Amino acid sequence: MEYPKEFDKIARAKIVAAEILASREMYGAWLPAQSDVPLAGTNYRLGTTRFFQYIMSIFAAFANEACVLGRVGVWPADRIDREAREFLRLIAIEAEAKYSERADLHIPNMTDKMGKIDRPVMEHLETYPEWQHFQRDLLEVAKAHSRAGNLGALARDMATLAHVAGSAKVSPAAPPSAPSKDSRSGPASDGGPQAAQEPGSSNQANSREGPHAESKLKSAGRPKLPAEALQNIIDAEKAATEELDKALADYLPSNPKFVYQPVEINAGCWKVIEHLTTFAAAIFNAQAREYVKHYPALVLGGDLLSAEVGPEVVRRTKLRWNTWEDEVERALLTRWSFEHYRAYAEEGNQPGSEDQKLLEHFFRRLDEAVADRTNYWQEQAEAGGHESPPKPEHTARTIVGEPSSVASEPPVASEGAADAGSAAERTATPPATVSYPKRAAWLQDELAFREWSIHDLRGQGGPDWKTSRKILDGLSVTRVVLEKTAAALSKKKGRVRLTDIPQE
Repeated sequence: MEYPKEFDKIARAKIVAAEILASREMYGAWLPAQSDVPLAGTNYRLGTTRFFQYIMSIFAAFANEACVLGRVGVWPADRIDREAREFLRLIAIEAEAKYSERADLHIPNMTDKMGKIDRPVMEHLETYPEWQHFQRDLLEVAKAHSRAGNLGALARDMATLAHVAGSAKVSPAAPPSAPSKDSRSGPASDGGPQAAQEPGSSNQANSREGPHAESKLKSAGRPKLPAEALQNIIDAEKAATEELDKALADYLPSNPKFVYQPVEINAGCWKVIEHLTTFAAAIFNAQAREYVKHYPALVLGGDLLSAEVGPEVVRRTKLRWNTWEDEVERALLTRWSFEHYRAYAEEGNQPGSEDQKLLEHFFRRLDEAVADRTNYWQEQAEAGGHESPPKPEHTARTIVGEPSSVASEPPVASEGAADAGSAAERTATPPATVSYPKRAAWLQDELAFREWSIHDLRGQGGPDWKTSRKILDGLSVTRVVLEKTAAALSKKKGRVRLTDIPQE
C-alpha cells in the first residue's frame, strides 16, 4: 500500500507493525458455536467482529500518525479526515480480499457500487473505540488550528490598536521589548511563532508585583513555533515512543514469555504504568522545552502548560494504556473460554479490586508526573529559559555494588528524571540554607543514572517526593530518610549503601 509522502519511515513502520500484530490475532478459525453467535443489535455475527477489529487496529495506527502531522501543522484538519477515511476504505478492501475464504468471519460486503465503504458497515465501524479516538484527536487538532488562527488575528488587532493609541510600537513581525527586568518575554526567533505578539507580553501582564498582581493569563491556544522547534519536538517524541514500545514489548502477548494468568498480568501492569509515566514526562518535556525557549512569558504567566500541553500528554498516555490493555484482552479472549473471560472481567470491575487499584494508581502517577513537569518548566521560564547544564559522567555500579567508571547519557524518554534535579532547580533555595551541596548533586546523578524522577524513587519505597526535593535543594534530612533513599536506589542498577551518601 502506498503511504502519504509526509509519512517518514518510523510512521510507516508503525503501521506495518500494527498490521502484523492484527494478522496474528486472526490465526486460527473460531468454532461455529462461537463465531456464529448473532451480535445483538446488528446484522453481524460474533466472528465478524474479529474481522472488523483487524481493520480498525491497522486504521488506528494510520490515524494516529495523521493526527501527529496535524498537531505539528503539516496537515490541516480536513486533509487528516480525508486521508484517514481513504485509508480505511483501502484497508477494508484489502482485508476483504485477504480473508474472503474464512467462513468463520462471516465477512459482509464491505463496499457499495461506487467503491465506498457500505453505509451499514461504516456506521458499525464508527462505534469502535479506534474510530472514537480518531474523532477526538481530529477535533482537538481542528480546535488547535482554529485557536492559532484566532490568536494571530487577535495579535494583529492588538498591534494596530497599540500603534494608533501611540502607547507602543508593536509590529506583528517582532514582540515588544521587555518593559522591565522582571519581564519574562523571550527574544524573537527566526520563524513564524513570533510573527504574532505573544499573549501576555505586555507591560501589565508581565509585571509580577506581589501575590495580588494580575491573575494568570488564560491560554488562547498554542502559539506557533518555528520549524526547527517543531522538528525537535517530533524527534524527541519519536525517541520517547520508541523507548516505550521497546519497554512494553516485554508485557505484550506477542512476547513468547507472556504468562496468561491474572496475577502475572497485574504484576506487569505496575511496571507498564511506570514506563507510561516516563513516556508522559518525556513528551511533556519535548514540548515544554521549546515553549520555554520561545515563549517564557506565556509559560510563566499563563496556563499554556496546564491547559494545553498537560491535557494532551494525559490523553495520549491514556490512549497508550488503552491500546496495551485492549491487546492483552483480545489475547485473553482467544485463549480463554468466554465464561472464564467474563468472570475475569466482572471481578476486575468490582470496587476495590486489583484492577481498580491499578487504574487509580495509573491516573495518580500520571497526574503527579504532569504536575511535576509543569512546576519544573515554569521554574525554568522564571530562571530565563536557560537549558540545564550538561550532565556529568555517572558512576555505574555492578551487581555487588562496586563502582566502575562509565559515561551514561539518559535517553530522551528519561529526561524527566534528569531535569528533576537540575542545578537550576537546586539553586532556587537561598545559598545560606544549602548545607549539603555534594549530597544534592549525588542524588541528582543517581536519579539520572537510573532514569528516575523523584516520583519513581517514591514508587520504589523511597521518601516522599517533597522530602526528596529537600535533598536536591541541599537541605538537611534525617538518617531514616537517607536509609530509605539508599534502599530504594538499590532496587535498580546495583546496591547503594548508606555510607555511599555524601555527608556534606
